[in-house]
Amino acid sequence: MFKAYAIFGEAFEAFGFYRLMLREEFKPDLSTFINLAASCQKPDTLTQGRLIHSQAICLGTDQDIEVINTFISMYSKSGDTCSARLLFDCMPSRTCVSWTVMISGYAEKGDMDEALALFNAMTITGVSPDLVTLLSLISGCGKSGSLEIGKWIDARTDTYGCKRDNVMVCNALIDMYSKCGSVTEARDIFDNMTEKTVVSWTTMIAGYALNGVFLEALELFNKMIDLGYKPNHITFLAVLQACAHSGSLEKGWEYFLTMEEVYSISPGLDHYSCMVDLLGRKGKLEEALELIRNMSAKPDAGIWGALLSACKIHRNVEVAEQAAECLFNLEPETAAAYVEMANIYAAAGMWDRFAKVRSMMKRRKIKKYPGESVIHVNGKNHTFTVGERDHAEHETIYLVLDGLSLFARDEHILRKDGYAEQSYELRWV
Repeated sequence: MFKAYAIFGEAFEAFGFYRLMLREEFKPDLSTFINLAASCQKPDTLTQGRLIHSQAICLGTDQDIEVINTFISMYSKSGDTCSARLLFDCMPSRTCVSWTVMISGYAEKGDMDEALALFNAMTITGVSPDLVTLLSLISGCGKSGSLEIGKWIDARTDTYGCKRDNVMVCNALIDMYSKCGSVTEARDIFDNMTEKTVVSWTTMIAGYALNGVFLEALELFNKMIDLGYKPNHITFLAVLQACAHSGSLEKGWEYFLTMEEVYSISPGLDHYSCMVDLLGRKGKLEEALELIRNMSAKPDAGIWGALLSACKIHRNVEVAEQAAECLFNLEPETAAAYVEMANIYAAAGMWDRFAKVRSMMKRRKIKKYPGESVIHVNGKNHTFTVGERDHAEHETIYLVLDGLSLFARDEHILRKDGYAEQSYELRWV
């Protein structure tokens, strides 16, 4: 029973079943704790995971390497990499799995500095990384945008016994290069694959959509169909995203209807979100609202958020209020909807309603946290938040940033209205 809960990630049910087991005076064994820990893989299950870990310590089953590996994975995937690292550092001996789960924890978090340092330490100690280790690192590079590290790992896949023509490795590399903005290198890998799967096609289509290369995304999808590959729900999600960002409403509707009519794939919340986004971009807010109302499933925050963003662009206060009200109920502690609605009221000059939203935020103690970005320079990740002045070279950074902003603005003016207005703008900077 524990194993079933672990497979489906049902931590609370697993923990309840464990308590029933103890009341019936059955003694848990190693398998019990491994499956219990495996069910706690999310931040909201961290408390249950810690209780399970403490029980394992009390019963003396926490010294088994497989158990420790599972708890390291549990803490890492729950977001507590500090506890995971403490367990890892205290291990008397480690296997490839031990190194991999810890590296995966850092990679999943986007902390490629720590992940790479641990990877180097792993190879120095004579432990050979396996396919899972490399896939974790490649995935982490995609999450953090660490293109340099990604290329370094790509160049060494054969060295560590994982052939570069391995389908899983190729798919991971396509995804990584796409997420790092290097879609040309992603396509090179795709074109040179000796064997392709639906995942390969889907990953390349998604890569094009992510990088704004919409026509190529749709052309590749059509080629995939012509060659007899059957698209899945993720393939259609990538295609609909390409349609949404390119504003191809007719194509979007065509693919959306094709999902169910031709391939018997029921649209999920993500597919509906794409269609709402597409309709919203085209200013068809009432149609988007009608689509949401006719959904078979309950719309989530992503769908209402897409509609609210479109309302901001087209300054539709009435539909925006309906979307915002749903978001306030679904995510009452998330600042985005409040800020978006306040901006919509401000743009419409409705200052009394603007003040009401701001007052609601204060009453509910909702804070808007500054945006954050990460850049990889000379092998290290540097994190910046909006308005930050703590970096040692912040004066130089802001000087260069101001120069780039000025250059971008001048380029926009030059292309739009010609040299005369560009000169006028420069006088006012």
